[in-house]
Amino acid sequence: MATLDDEIREKQEAAKANKVRPKEAADLFRVTRVTLYNWMNDPDAEFPKPVRHNRRHIYWIEFDLRQWAERKGYDLSPLH
Repeated sequence: MATLDDEIREKQEAAKANKVRPKEAADLFRVTRVTLYNWMNDPDAEFPKPVRHNRRHIYWIEFDLRQWAERKGYDLSPLH
């Protein structure tokens, strides 16, 4: 039987492997992509830097986004 710590650890490991594209990140935070780019360009926001896949495509690691949200007090729970 898995403990709560094991379940949390598994979710963190899964989040580290998940690549999140800008549209998905915007949906996660319930903001527009423009807001994401504003956060990226605002040094005070300390928003995670995206990983550049190639010249045209970027993504974030889900775990990094969730950590940032936790530090900033964003509620990422699904809407009902």
